[in-house]
Amino acid sequence: MTSSATLEPAVLETPSNDLPPTRPRVGFVSLGCPKNLVDSEVMMGLLHHNGAHLTPDAEDADIIVVNTCSFIDSAKQESVNTILEMAKHKIAAGGRARKLIVAGCLVERYRDDIIANIPEVDAVVGTGELEAILAAAGLTPTGHAAASPFTILTEHQAQNFTAQQAEKVQISRASSAVHQHSRPESNGPQLQRKQAFFERASHDSLGLSSDASPGLSSRSAAEGSASDTTSELSSRPEFALFADAVERPASGTPTTSRPEGDLREQQGRFSRAEWHGATAALPTYLADEYTPRILSTPRASAYIKIAEGCDHPCTFCIIPQLRGKFRSRRIGSILAEAQNLIAQGVREITLIGQDTTCYGEDLEPQSFPATTSGGPSFAHFAKGGVSAATNLSSRPESALFADAVERPASGITPELSSRPESALFADVAERPAVDASTNFRRPELADLLEALAALPGLHWLRFLYTYPNKVTTRLLETMAAHDNIANYLDVPLQHASGPLLKSMKRGGNAEIFLKLIDKARTTVPGIVIRSTFIVGFPGETEHDFQVLCDFVEAAEIDWLGVFSYSDEEGAAAFNMAPETKVPKRTIESRRRKLMKLQQKISARKKAEWIGREVDLLVEGESEETDLLWEGRTLLHAPEIDGKVFINDFGPHETLVPGTFYRAQITESHAYDLVARIVE
Repeated sequence: MTSSATLEPAVLETPSNDLPPTRPRVGFVSLGCPKNLVDSEVMMGLLHHNGAHLTPDAEDADIIVVNTCSFIDSAKQESVNTILEMAKHKIAAGGRARKLIVAGCLVERYRDDIIANIPEVDAVVGTGELEAILAAAGLTPTGHAAASPFTILTEHQAQNFTAQQAEKVQISRASSAVHQHSRPESNGPQLQRKQAFFERASHDSLGLSSDASPGLSSRSAAEGSASDTTSELSSRPEFALFADAVERPASGTPTTSRPEGDLREQQGRFSRAEWHGATAALPTYLADEYTPRILSTPRASAYIKIAEGCDHPCTFCIIPQLRGKFRSRRIGSILAEAQNLIAQGVREITLIGQDTTCYGEDLEPQSFPATTSGGPSFAHFAKGGVSAATNLSSRPESALFADAVERPASGITPELSSRPESALFADVAERPAVDASTNFRRPELADLLEALAALPGLHWLRFLYTYPNKVTTRLLETMAAHDNIANYLDVPLQHASGPLLKSMKRGGNAEIFLKLIDKARTTVPGIVIRSTFIVGFPGETEHDFQVLCDFVEAAEIDWLGVFSYSDEEGAAAFNMAPETKVPKRTIESRRRKLMKLQQKISARKKAEWIGREVDLLVEGESEETDLLWEGRTLLHAPEIDGKVFINDFGPHETLVPGTFYRAQITESHAYDLVARIVE
């Protein structure tokens, strides 16, 4: 069962009409992936810490912020339509809002064009300038955000909300792109609107039409806001460990970078020269444990962003240009954030980043001490990890990871090291040679998992967004060694045809990926595999697509999403020969065929759950019907996977959202399960 926080909560006040004009009401709409959601939570925290009040009602907002996504065409379309929808709430349109601020990835791509072509927009904030949200909102930093530890606010702080307000802290939030592409019936935006308001020629410069609306939903529950009484958190015992971290490093200034990223920057991977309306400077911002944040996820769950940016050369992707070079947070910083989340009642943490398996490759080497728990201790990372990276090298030696010192550069699949792009790094120093006698090396994702898994009160821990050739034996063994680490591997493979993967600059093939999946299932019994694929990439032949279908059938992946290829200016694939481009009708036909194949596999896999007893995290009443409740098991990631519907409360008259119960699976469907509570 979950435990409650003992701290005196701050209360996010119910909106009233007599608030001082210097304390504006701010409403948020967050679009896109969980990584974008964390950015929204940070901006909400910064605003609240500096005097703003948050409201989930657009009609009550003095300032509206739309945090946008620009990953693929449908995401850009959704972002533009949402901006226009929120513009209806401005004073000029008969509403209350004085300002409309656009943030996020769309700004990185179309900064000048947004201002020039959507006059209702008053300011823009890119992915690397989250702290600029204060100036955009007309607020002056008070200073207490920089002088206080990281703080969050949970459901206990929402008790004075009205029932409607307690449901969410944001105006709205759309499902993640993966979720939208994980079921056969989902083909982009979920709603269609035809109001003349959206028919605006001014969006031609963005390369977008205005005939589709955002797939908005109200998934996010209100867990409150960052507290004005953050000094109480600093008195908690665990913060004594961070006495040497008073000097907060400048935000957005990573100590080092990956050699791959440095080389690819020289080769133009991050260039935005072709993007009219974008600035040349790459984002460098990186939040830390001192950054205020307001949770908008349901009750007992939270995301932690462990890294930002991406260095990979994938030819279909523009995320490196949108987010900048890969940069990791220090382990001590992440542990401090996790400690505070747990202290506030969070029991499930999901680690996210553009590639979580690259974690630590840009950090300074350090020594790893042995502990009786089998992993680096919390105190070790708290004392050394939060301070400057150069101080980490003074830690005692350890033989703890002696069996992991010979980590292959390409993970558990040596075949991948032969891919053409690996030759690019022959003259670039990879991880420094590891001295087994001192265990002096860079931290890895497995180290972070070991440290987090040992934190008291953390029931569930998972990580998303891994890269196939970086899923190492040690990482899998770490998962298997801890009951609270989910036996769940999210590894986007993108395709199975070797030639097409080479064209994508991903590497691998069906045989290599089947070996990876087999190793994961052997090393971690009962592991659940999630993956995503792209159909219609330039040059994809019928043979390539059949290879993909054969692979999906052989792999029997538990959770699978399929994206239709989106031709994005700035991605290398955008400039491929026109004759290689696959017709849209063919792309959609292939997507439907692959999802229909996966639907049968999923139904068969879900049927194996019937009769199992599982720990179930109850999230509340179902969005489908008030006759059912919803929950998730450890093997269901938030938002992107199926649901567990509860139709029998067992010995309980009612259930408490955010609480763990023992349940038995009684029915299965293609993607969802039905359960009854047993205790």
